[in-house]
Amino acid sequence: MKTRSTEYLRFKTRNGESEVGKPRVFVCYRQMDSFYMERIVRDILHDDHGIDCAVWYDAYLTGGKEYDTEIRRAINQSDLCVIVITKNTFEEGNYVIDTEIPYMIENHKQLLPIIAADIDVRSAEKALMNAGLPKGINILTLNERRYTETLRDRLSRILLNTDENSMIESALLLEGSGRTTPDDDFWIGMAYLYGKGERQRDVEKALGLITAAAQRDSALAMEELAVMYHTGAEVPMDFGKAREWQIKYIESIDRRIAMDFPEGEIVPYDTLLRKYNAVKRLGQIYCDLREIENMRETYQKQLDIAVALGEQTSDIFALQLKADCAYNLGSVLYQERKLEEADRYLASALEDCRQLYSGSKDNDAKHSEAARLLVSIHFDYGRLLEKQYLLDEAEDSYLQGIKLLKKTARAINGTPAKIITSGFLRHLGDVFMKKGDLLRAEEYYSQDLALCEKILQSEKSLTTYTHYINATYSMAVSLFEKGRLHDARKKLEKALEDAEYICREYDTPDSLRLLAKVHGSLGDVLRAKGRLDEAKEHYENDIKSMEALVERASTVQYRRDCGLAYKLFSELCIEINELGMANSYLNKAHEHFAKIQNDTDTRESLLDLAQCEHDFGVLRDIQGSVSKSEDHHKRALELQSAAVERSRTPNSLMALCKTYGRLANIRLSRGDFDNALEYAKKDHEICTELSSNTSMLSCRRMLVGSHGLLGSIYRKTGKIDTAENEYLSAVRVAEEIWISATTNRSCEDLAQAKATLVDFYLFTGNLEGAEKHALDAINRRKDVNSTANSYKSKTLLAKSYMQLGSVRKYQYDMLSAQKSVMNAISLYDSFDEYTRKSHDALRNITEAYGTMTRIMLEQNNLDEAYRYADLDHTTSKQLYNLYDVPSSVKTYCVSLSMLSKVLIRMGDDRKALRYLNESLDLRKKRLSSADSLINQYPMSKSFVDLGDYYRRTGEPEKAKTYYEDALNIRQRIYEEFHTTKSINKFAEVYHCLGELALSQNQPELAIEYFEKDRELLKQLCDKTPMPQYACYYAVALNHLGDAYRHKGDSDTAKKFYKDSLDALMNIEPEKQIVKVKLALVDCMADLGDMLLNSKPKESEDLYLQACEQAEIFNGQALTKEIADKLLRIYGSMEKLRREQGDISSAELYKARIAHINDSLENSRSNALELIKNIGTVTEHSRRRHKKSKARRRRNRKLRNNASSNPMVTSMRRMKTAIGVLSVLLAGMGAAIVYLILMLQK
Repeated sequence: MKTRSTEYLRFKTRNGESEVGKPRVFVCYRQMDSFYMERIVRDILHDDHGIDCAVWYDAYLTGGKEYDTEIRRAINQSDLCVIVITKNTFEEGNYVIDTEIPYMIENHKQLLPIIAADIDVRSAEKALMNAGLPKGINILTLNERRYTETLRDRLSRILLNTDENSMIESALLLEGSGRTTPDDDFWIGMAYLYGKGERQRDVEKALGLITAAAQRDSALAMEELAVMYHTGAEVPMDFGKAREWQIKYIESIDRRIAMDFPEGEIVPYDTLLRKYNAVKRLGQIYCDLREIENMRETYQKQLDIAVALGEQTSDIFALQLKADCAYNLGSVLYQERKLEEADRYLASALEDCRQLYSGSKDNDAKHSEAARLLVSIHFDYGRLLEKQYLLDEAEDSYLQGIKLLKKTARAINGTPAKIITSGFLRHLGDVFMKKGDLLRAEEYYSQDLALCEKILQSEKSLTTYTHYINATYSMAVSLFEKGRLHDARKKLEKALEDAEYICREYDTPDSLRLLAKVHGSLGDVLRAKGRLDEAKEHYENDIKSMEALVERASTVQYRRDCGLAYKLFSELCIEINELGMANSYLNKAHEHFAKIQNDTDTRESLLDLAQCEHDFGVLRDIQGSVSKSEDHHKRALELQSAAVERSRTPNSLMALCKTYGRLANIRLSRGDFDNALEYAKKDHEICTELSSNTSMLSCRRMLVGSHGLLGSIYRKTGKIDTAENEYLSAVRVAEEIWISATTNRSCEDLAQAKATLVDFYLFTGNLEGAEKHALDAINRRKDVNSTANSYKSKTLLAKSYMQLGSVRKYQYDMLSAQKSVMNAISLYDSFDEYTRKSHDALRNITEAYGTMTRIMLEQNNLDEAYRYADLDHTTSKQLYNLYDVPSSVKTYCVSLSMLSKVLIRMGDDRKALRYLNESLDLRKKRLSSADSLINQYPMSKSFVDLGDYYRRTGEPEKAKTYYEDALNIRQRIYEEFHTTKSINKFAEVYHCLGELALSQNQPELAIEYFEKDRELLKQLCDKTPMPQYACYYAVALNHLGDAYRHKGDSDTAKKFYKDSLDALMNIEPEKQIVKVKLALVDCMADLGDMLLNSKPKESEDLYLQACEQAEIFNGQALTKEIADKLLRIYGSMEKLRREQGDISSAELYKARIAHINDSLENSRSNALELIKNIGTVTEHSRRRHKKSKARRRRNRKLRNNASSNPMVTSMRRMKTAIGVLSVLLAGMGAAIVYLILMLQK
């Protein structure tokens, strides 16, 4: 006889009461699965979702009774046998499958298998069928609520129906008589279903009888069918059929109420309670079907019934029902994103539940139930408050929930307290993440992750895996926000592995949604790292998962998530410039959001639709259609304004701010400063309100942006002091954010604010301030890049280096400027091949090469200038070929103009003209039809470039034609917009026409043009008193002096020269940038020339002052502009010294002139030689690199092969010896020659 050392317990009950009179349950399990057995026993006896019964199972105690006898005795005494199914159950040669289960089947026991462990679900169900077992409860595919409800329902139906046997016996007496009622047929079917009344168990026959009874209007049969299809008891789970029969069951109750209680009569409490339970189950079925709208309607009916029950009795049970219904209704309204209505019902549920909690202290069971409901409400109400960005209130709700959970609740609806605590901890982390307190957020996320790891170690189920993945995901998001992209990626890859596992094993909508969420976030991380190809793959998987999910359950939330996935993918497509695909996916997102808006008409659906319109606006802007872009943003503004009217919540206000800012930028780009300022002020007003009323970090970040936008508008309208105050305010707010939340993002925000201030200081000539903030921005971005090391962090650091290069160029420290730009190029070179081909990367690389070209031109290093100009041209052409959008066209045309400028300096006029014509043709073709006149500036630039070319090559008529074409465009822009830029550019053409007239010996015409130039520049100085504009005005006066000098009017020429000199000297010394100093040299030399005959002493002083100004540039790289100034002043000084008889000084100046000319000629000849040999630099260098690499590999292989050959080794040694000997002989020969020479001396 088989025995084991175990003392068998008597049947176990809830609180150790007597088992007498209680239904008995036998738990069958393998000893290695005792953990799962203990959990199931706890669930069976649970106060909330279990039943009051007696359970038999063995414990690990010493003893020694006959094993088989005791097992059979326990099975015989039991009313129900629960079988714990794991992967161990079906192993061959174990006692459970060989003995216990066959004995149960042989004795016609009620069986309830429970699939409890990590096992292939389909294999388990097939094994159950092969073993002759019914379909049981699958914990793995049910969430906690569904599992506990199904368990309670099965247990109560099998064990607690005391009247059922007598009803079945009575019905069986009538079987086959033809006199059965629908209810009799139902009871006969139940007999066959459970094998009672000496009937063999026959599920198919039972189902046919019960269905026939239901069709004959048996309410009992309708209810039973609804329960069977809902829980999957004895039949495949079918929510559609469950819904159909539950609706019919409720209709039968309504008919009975209408018959028994005419209108006006009070429906009894018991009847209402019966209907309440029926409606409640229908709500649960709708919940499983994800039919949100039907859930809402059903929960509303349930709440109405609960209110009616409360009117009939003051029982605390009715209050509990009302609180429960209000909570369910608030939760479903939250899912529909009807946040205002959800707030009302959840607040009502919270109030009722607090009353229930305080009023049930004498009743332990009710008090415990109230506590559990109160915890659930605190959780969902906290989520609602968090969604509305009421973060302090949300934090308080979560903390109260945790406190209450620790005190009173072990579990809620079958969900263990640890798992509920995990949800609270994660959402507290979310709250602090939104507040910007990443340390506190990471603290809560760490606690959550540690707790979920413990839970998963003790139990592996869909729920525990889901919480663990969510905890890992939240931790990864925290790391991502801190800029630790590598760590975030590792966490998300682990989460992805687990998400894929639960999708394979459980295949539920929630697991699929979780997989989509992880794919989307992993795409975000890879996108930030610049791995755009991998990011695209994850975004596509995100979309694929969400589309499959919507196909399975088309709920509002799933449709919204799918729309967001489309929108996210479209943003990536815009970044990689696949604009057609971006447009396609934005349309898909718009369709989803529009349908949701039509179905729900909520504030959030309005905001989603508005965000979609905003993205369309961005796309249209990139495509070059500014008017269409503005139309989309205006539609977004209308939708967001409607959302704000419904509820002035932070997220709706933030969306409104974003659109106001975008519209302000559009108006600013079109020169409409009044409307731009109006939009920007509205943006700033709302940002200020949000920063004052919420603790959200994102609101304060938006305030930084609004200050910067106002600064840009005030700068363009000439309000320099006001603009500076706004820029400084942006830096101040960014510094406050950085102090309160020291993260990569806040550090980058501060760096960006400082970078904007640097641009402003360069504009105003405050080079000291510009240098200080540029260096600070670089240091901050270095810190960010050291932790993030991503595409974005490298790009931003490179931009800061470019900005410092501009500062150094203004300071005329060309070597430092060159070094800064080379640092930027090195960062761009570190990009991988795929990232390097992205639109933004190519545009930034082109800008860097263009800047290096200008620096090399300034240093008169024409060979290097040509090399970088050629790289600029190659890269911009690649950009144009890959991304055929207006911005790429502009970039390519700029590179053509720059390359032509270098070629002109090098003397290759033919090739320069070809590039200039190509640029003009392209601009005419692509930019002349632009929807805004201001966008025709680039074409006017091509006209000016061609005019300059023909003026230099001696074709004045052609030059004048091109200048007049440019004048026509710029005059129309000036008349329409009247901005500082339009005034300056309009004046520039008059200056060029004046120079042309002067070169044609037409001083009167030149005077006419220069006068118009001066008038416009006077307007510019009055509008915006800046050093560079004052310099332009002084130069205009100087040119008027030149014109009158050519005309022969010396007095007027002197007057203009003096006025020019005074205007330049009035500029503050610290703001005298390079252009001012060069203009001073010109002006002093011109005035010196005029005074040379009449006032030689004054003329000499002016020459010496001009020399002093020019000597500032000595020791620096020689530029063409500086060379021209030096040649002119040195020539004047040589002439003066010769007239004074100071020949030695005159010769000194002559030597300096010769040195400068030699330097210029060498640069030009070197560059011309370079043109012949350089070819296409990048392609040829790559080919040479490949060839040399292959040659080295081949030589290495030959050496390796030869090393094993003794003959080759000997030859090598001989060759080496001969080489050494030849060196020695050469040395001796040299020594002998040296001695001979010494002797000759």
